[in-house]
Amino acid sequence: MKKVIIINGHGAPMMSMANKRILEDVKAQLQDVEIVTLAELYPDFKIDVEKEQTRLLAADLIVFEYPIWWYSAPSILKKYVEDVFAMGFAFGPGGDKLKGKKFIDSFTCGAPEKNYLPGASGEDIEKMALPMKATCWLCGIEYLGQIGTYGAMYYGLDTKEELDAVNAKMDNHAARLINLIKSVCHGN
Repeated sequence: MKKVIIINGHGAPMMSMANKRILEDVKAQLQDVEIVTLAELYPDFKIDVEKEQTRLLAADLIVFEYPIWWYSAPSILKKYVEDVFAMGFAFGPGGDKLKGKKFIDSFTCGAPEKNYLPGASGEDIEKMALPMKATCWLCGIEYLGQIGTYGAMYYGLDTKEELDAVNAKMDNHAARLINLIKSVCHGN
């Protein structure tokens, strides 16, 4: 299997239910996947750039897993990209170190899908994914697409049926992510 690294960009992983469930499912089925939880490693936002660049250099496939917060990635994930995908490393003169790597954008949205349709929030989720796509383009990374799941909010669930429905969505998200990772790693 090719080397896969998942960057968990959840800003508060200890409070996560949706992304935590997805990552647990992935880890249970793909034991060789390395999961890096940024907020646990860098609660002060002082990212060890050299260490993280070394991780990326060793990876064939990079996955970002995160919740959409305020129609964007959490600040810890943005800080990671700003620091680690540096000029001279990921782009610009001499910045071809990530060229040819593959990337999957995996995220959850607490609100239902209707909140992300054109006209609801001003922009649809496809347009909100443009910064990740553009980052990949700039760095010569192959953007393989996104896996997004709406209605991932656990807060306020009143019944077992509601909880089961959200859990089923997260399990489905994990299954889609696992299948895409396997497909990339096995050349399908």
